[in-house]
Amino acid sequence: MVENSRTRLIAALAVIVVATIVAYLPVFDAQKEFTNWDDNLYVTDLPLVKSLSADSVAKMFSMSTSVASNYHPLTLLSLAINYEVVGESARGFAIGNLLLHVINALLVFFFLRRITSGNLLVAWMTSLWFAVHPMHVESVAWVSERKDVLYTLFLLISLISYVRFVSTRSYAWLAGSFVAFIASCLSKAMAVPLPIALFLIDYWYDRKLSIGTIGEKLPFLAVSVWLGIVAVQFQAGEAIAKFEVLTTAQRFAFAGYGFVMYWVKMIVPYDLSTFYPYPTTQSTGNISWWYFIMPAIAVSMIILPYIGLKKNFLARKYFVLGMGVYVLFVVLVLQFISVGQVVMAERYTYVPYIGSLLLLAYGVSELYIKRSRLATMFALVFTVALIPITYQQVGTWTNSATLWSRVINLYPYEFEQTGNTVVVTKVGAAVAYGARAAYLYDKNRIDEAFADLKVVETVNAKGWKLWQALGVIYGMKGQYSKSLECLTRALSENPGQPNILLNRGITYAFAQMPAEAVEDFTSALALGIAGKDRYQALSGKARESLRLGAYDACAETGAQTMKEFPNEFDGYFFRGTALINLKRPQEAISLLRKATSINANDASAWFNLAIAYRDTGDNVQRAVAARRAKERGFAVPESFLN
Repeated sequence: MVENSRTRLIAALAVIVVATIVAYLPVFDAQKEFTNWDDNLYVTDLPLVKSLSADSVAKMFSMSTSVASNYHPLTLLSLAINYEVVGESARGFAIGNLLLHVINALLVFFFLRRITSGNLLVAWMTSLWFAVHPMHVESVAWVSERKDVLYTLFLLISLISYVRFVSTRSYAWLAGSFVAFIASCLSKAMAVPLPIALFLIDYWYDRKLSIGTIGEKLPFLAVSVWLGIVAVQFQAGEAIAKFEVLTTAQRFAFAGYGFVMYWVKMIVPYDLSTFYPYPTTQSTGNISWWYFIMPAIAVSMIILPYIGLKKNFLARKYFVLGMGVYVLFVVLVLQFISVGQVVMAERYTYVPYIGSLLLLAYGVSELYIKRSRLATMFALVFTVALIPITYQQVGTWTNSATLWSRVINLYPYEFEQTGNTVVVTKVGAAVAYGARAAYLYDKNRIDEAFADLKVVETVNAKGWKLWQALGVIYGMKGQYSKSLECLTRALSENPGQPNILLNRGITYAFAQMPAEAVEDFTSALALGIAGKDRYQALSGKARESLRLGAYDACAETGAQTMKEFPNEFDGYFFRGTALINLKRPQEAISLLRKATSINANDASAWFNLAIAYRDTGDNVQRAVAARRAKERGFAVPESFLN
C-alpha cells in the first residue's frame, strides 16, 4: 500500500513537470530574444547583473539602488548568477525562469497536499493548472519577470514552513518561515501580504486569534510594513500614476473589473495580451456603465458563497483559504492606485491563482463524488485545452515584433480619414505601435517602423516617446520641418527630457539652423544628459558654434569634451580648429595631431593641421599633412602640396 502511494505521488509529480515543459517548449527556441519591454533595464543595459564581484553584490543590496523603480536585490543577484552561467542569452534567462516555475508548481503541490491532509487530487489539479495556465506565461517567458517566479518560490517555502510550525510547534520552523518571507520581499515587494495569509492558515487549523498567534506574526508584520513603505517610495517617482488621472469612482470600477476578469480568464483564457490598456472614455469623460457594476459583482463573489456555505464547514474553510489567498495577493494590483498604463496584467495572477485554482480543484473533486464522469471530463478537457494555449502564448515572447504584434492585433487603431480630417472609430494601444516601431528601427527596418509611427501621427496619439521616434525618422528621411514639428510636440509633453532636445538639436543642425541647434544642445547638457548622448551634445554644440563663427565658445566646448571624453576625436578636432581661427596655431597643432592619432582617416583633421602648420611657417609639415588630407579624399589646393 505504501509502495503504491509512493508510485502515485511520483507519477503525479512527473505529470506536472512533463506537462509544464511541453507547454513551455518555445522557451527553448534558439531564436528567442530579449524584448524591448524592460529587458534592457534588467539585463542587457544593466552592468550590475553582469558581475558577481563583492562590490556589485553590495550595490544590489544598497537601499540607494533602484532598478525600474523597484528594490529587489535578490532578483538582481539571481539575474547576475544567470548571466554568469549563460551570458547574454535570452533563451538561457527564460529557461532559468522556467526552472523556477516548475519548482514553484511542485511547491504548490506539497503545500496543498500537507494543508489538505493528503488530498492528492486537489493538490495535484491545483498545481498542474498553476503550472500550465496561460495567464502565467508572462511571469515565466518574460525575462524581466524573474522577480515573479523568485518571490513566489520563497513565499511558498515560507508558507510550507509555517504549516510545519503549526503542526510541530517548533519555533525553528517559524524562524525558517520568517527568513523565507524576508527573501521573498527582497525578490519582489508583492510578498508583503504574506503575514495576513498566515492568519488564513491559522483559520484552516482552527487556531484561535490570541495574543500568542498575533505575537508570532509581529516580526512578519514589521518587515511587511517597512518594505511596503520602501516599495511605495521607490515607485512614487515613476511607476505610480498621478491620482487625478482617474476619478475615485472610475478607480473602483476598474478595480472591480480586474477582480472579476481575472476569474473569467482563469476559466476561459481568451484574447490574452501582454498589454490591457484602459478603456477609452466617452466624450463626457465617463466610461461604460457596466464597469461600475463590477465592484458589486466582486463583493458578491466574496460574500454570497461564504453565506451559502454556512452549513458545509469544510467547503467554507476551502472557500476562505482559496478566496483569501486570491484577494490578499490581487488587491494590491487592482489599480486603486494606477501603476503603469494597463487596467490589468496577466503577471498579477501568478500567486492569486493559487487560491482561485484551489477552489476550482476542490469544486471538481466534490463534483467527482457525485458525478465522476462529468468531473473527469471537465478536468481532462480543461487541462488539455490549457496546454496548447500556453504553448501559443509563450511563442508571442519570441521577440519584440511577435510580442507587440499580438497586442496590436487585439487593440488596433481604426479610423476614417477624409482629406485632413481623421475620425478615430476605435482607440488602440499606442504603446504597442511605438514599441514595435522601436524594435523594427533597431533592426534597420526603417520603413516598417515609420509605418507604425505614421498610424500614431494620424490618430494624434499621446506619448512623447512616440513623437520623438517619429521625429527622428522624419529627420533621417530629410524632412526636417516635419521632424522639428514632431520633436517639438514630444518636448511639449515632456519638457524635461534631454534626449528630445538632443535629437531636435541634431535636426536643427541638418536643417542649417546652427543658432537653434546650439541652444538645444546647451539645454540638453544643462539637464544632465549622460553617456554617449552627452558626447553627442557636446560635439554638436562645438560644431554648430564653429559654424556660427563663435570660436571662443567652440574652443571652450571642445575643451570640456576633451576633459570628459579624453579618448574621443571631436573635442581635440573642434578645439584645435577653433584655435586656428583665434590665431593660436601652435596650440592647435598639438590638438589636431592628437585628433589624427585617434582617427587617422579623417581628412578634415589632416587639412586643418596643414593650415595650422602653414600659419606657423612650417611648410615641410604643412605639405606632409596636406598630402595625407588629399590621400583621404580632401580637395587640397595645389599650393598646400608644394
